[in-house]
Amino acid sequence: MSEKLRIIYAATEVEGFSKSGGLADVSRALPLHLKQQGHDIRIVTPFYRSIPENHDTRILIPSLGVPLGGEEIRCAVRELEMQGTVEGENVTVPVYFIEHEDYFFRSGYYDDGMLEYPDNAERFGFFSKSALQLCRALKWIPHIFHVNDWHTALIPYYLFQEQEAGTELLVSSSVLTVHNSGYHGNVPGRFSNSLDIYDKFIVPEIFEDHGQLNLLKGGISFADQVNTVSQGYAEELTTPLGSHGLHEIYADKGNAFLGILNGCDYEEWNPESDPSLPECFSINDLAGKKVCKQKLQQTFGLPESSEVAVIGMVSRLTWQKGFEYLIPALQDILRLKVQLIILGSGELWIASSFDKLKEQFPEKLGWKNGHDNYLAHLIEAGSDLYLMPSLYEPCGLNQMYSLRYGTLPIVRNVGGLKDTVINYQENSQKGNGFIFEDPNAEAVAEAVEENLIVPVLIGPKERIEAAIKESGVNAKGWQIINTEHSHAAAAKAVEMAVAGEVGAIMKGSLHTEELLEAVVPSSAGLRTERRISHVYLMNIPTYHKPLMITDAAINIAPNLEQKADICQNAIDAWHVLFNHEHGDPKVAILSATEEVTSRIPSTIDAAALCKMADRGQIKEGRLDGPLAFDNAISAQAVKDKNIISDVAGDADILVVPDIEAGNALAKQLIFLGKADAAGIVLGARVPIILTSRADSKRTRMFSCGVAMALSAARQEGKIK
Repeated sequence: MSEKLRIIYAATEVEGFSKSGGLADVSRALPLHLKQQGHDIRIVTPFYRSIPENHDTRILIPSLGVPLGGEEIRCAVRELEMQGTVEGENVTVPVYFIEHEDYFFRSGYYDDGMLEYPDNAERFGFFSKSALQLCRALKWIPHIFHVNDWHTALIPYYLFQEQEAGTELLVSSSVLTVHNSGYHGNVPGRFSNSLDIYDKFIVPEIFEDHGQLNLLKGGISFADQVNTVSQGYAEELTTPLGSHGLHEIYADKGNAFLGILNGCDYEEWNPESDPSLPECFSINDLAGKKVCKQKLQQTFGLPESSEVAVIGMVSRLTWQKGFEYLIPALQDILRLKVQLIILGSGELWIASSFDKLKEQFPEKLGWKNGHDNYLAHLIEAGSDLYLMPSLYEPCGLNQMYSLRYGTLPIVRNVGGLKDTVINYQENSQKGNGFIFEDPNAEAVAEAVEENLIVPVLIGPKERIEAAIKESGVNAKGWQIINTEHSHAAAAKAVEMAVAGEVGAIMKGSLHTEELLEAVVPSSAGLRTERRISHVYLMNIPTYHKPLMITDAAINIAPNLEQKADICQNAIDAWHVLFNHEHGDPKVAILSATEEVTSRIPSTIDAAALCKMADRGQIKEGRLDGPLAFDNAISAQAVKDKNIISDVAGDADILVVPDIEAGNALAKQLIFLGKADAAGIVLGARVPIILTSRADSKRTRMFSCGVAMALSAARQEGKIK
């Protein structure tokens, strides 16, 4: 490239300063290479709490004013020089750090270890606006603002605003790189004011997304050029199945959207000079790799053996990476002549699963919860095979690192993995790794092998055995109790639950009514003093936190006292699942309107329930109602109607007026809103899982996990 460009590179993590995934690696490697090519590139990134612990920065701008949301927010700007080597040449890139204590001096970059920060939109909207203000303050106007993922996707929009106003930024263009389109930055509409998003742009073609703001979607709309990190992933993003709901907006960009395969920092990831290795080696002479393997086994406390195949994995612990079907498969894999070594952090259920597997296979599994750059290099160098079973993978970097270190990758045929790994063909003896297609473990087998449940199958034995054979599930060791028909199976399940022989009941191939007819009668012995009720625990892509809906399955038209039990059951379950340290749940009592009127009896029930909570008849929950559905979940609707409430617009639990409203709402969210939903019956002596034939494997796994948590809480006396 003959023209030398001024480029500001905006990213929320940069390797060496902050890292949660592959974005950090790219945010270091790409600027170094562009600088080596002669471009004037500078990085801007948040000044997180961990950075001053490891780096000496200097104040560049003591106080930078950032106009946003009708006010001027002040921050400091720090700087240092990032050093690197490209093709043997020492390269230096300036890094600017945006310092704002309230926004960035937190325990995590994006969440507190459990839940995303509710003000992430404001945090990263401010960061995005500060990037433009920084360039103006420096009187250094870039040709290109290179932004990354939803966290900085507002920069193209803010650049558009500046250019509409005719500022000095008229000469600038924007490039948005989508590293993972699964994360959109969906936030409630109330953030439009604080983010200076004009009403005329809150339309489905730009920012609006099912009543919320979609920051990635808006960024794509305003960016001059959009790219993603592999050609394979670009192709997937233009299809309904692979786009995470944004295929139309990607397709509308036309030639302004393309896939460019990520590269690697081969200076850092070079086995010939890697300082993390006990002995360096080359792809042509792998002798040193044996020493690395030995060191790796020692480090993770595994028996040292050159004959055992070591499988490595460095990954975020999240569903995207395929752990939902990998963890069950590990029961069989770890019985082979292999060792598995895993490094990563993320979702607690995945980490807990590895803790349990470590107890079961202490000489087969090495694992560490967290990120460690030294260990990441050692795993790549010392492993024989590298595993990446991702459900989707925009590009992936670790498979590239593996190839560099003579470690054969095992990957799914998706995104950038299929662009970089050539499946080995025994006949031709060509290929550089191994590719497999679809995850295929059955849901019950997943739950069993993850140690969530120990199944007891109750029903006609011949039908059960035929179903096991047809599914291909390994049911060795499972208990089967033969009954004449499904009615008898339901009765037997209740009998065993009352006797303490099972800790939960899960509906199989029988009607819900059949199961509940055996559960509900007082004579069955499974009821508590509470009314039995049902709750859906939902993870909705367009809502900013988990949401409970109750009762959508059992109580047809509950009276006031029954609704009080329904509320209390859901509140108790919420505390078990989300912990008291997060405060009491916000409970919205739904009706058709927020006004109390005798014409709509459910509004009177709602008002009465709130007063019952005031009098201590319903405990440990913050109730408000009546609230229409929009007022319960939309902060914008609350603002428009001037509703004063700490529940409205931010509900944790929705209490519906009757089963018709509840069931319709829940099914709409599941099938139209793409929600994951765990359905659990509460108020019985054991949790009861109500599943549907239409439920996904993820939903069934989700339900098992919720049931396990509730069962443990009941045994500990935390809930009735």
